[in-house]
Amino acid sequence: FSHITVCYKKEAIIAAGMYDVNAHNFEDHLLWSKLIALGKVCNIRETLVKIRFNPGSVTIDSSWRGRRFNQIKYDALKNGFISQKEGDELLQIMQDQDTEKISKGAYHSLLAKKFLFNNYNRPKARENIKLLIKTYPFKSQGYILYCLSYLPGKVLKTIYKLNKKR
Repeated sequence: FSHITVCYKKEAIIAAGMYDVNAHNFEDHLLWSKLIALGKVCNIRETLVKIRFNPGSVTIDSSWRGRRFNQIKYDALKNGFISQKEGDELLQIMQDQDTEKISKGAYHSLLAKKFLFNNYNRPKARENIKLLIKTYPFKSQGYILYCLSYLPGKVLKTIYKLNKKR
């Protein structure tokens, strides 16, 4: 779920335990997983919101955070809980990594993926891939996205669906 598009009943959120203050950077994801476990969610097919991104508004994708961050995150999502100690560790990782360079790289990575997998627009995807590679020339993600940008839109949709199922 895209956080800005969610409508909910207060009682359901309270029953699910509300936002966990220790789940830095994924408190919404943890809450949605708890709501799903309670069977309290649904999507509507109609697009009601358009989102405009800018580098300051994008939460850095956890794939940029590293192995330890993701281990804590996925354990918390699996268990439905995160401890204060783990939350403090996440916060330290985030503080160490929240640099303008990482924010810029994560932003261009997000846009490249959106233009490849969601709103197929190859020129805009490649424009962001080039900026990602310029920002992080030794990060393989930019080169992988660049290679993927040569695939037809239907193939990319299939890859996206297969990856979502994991």
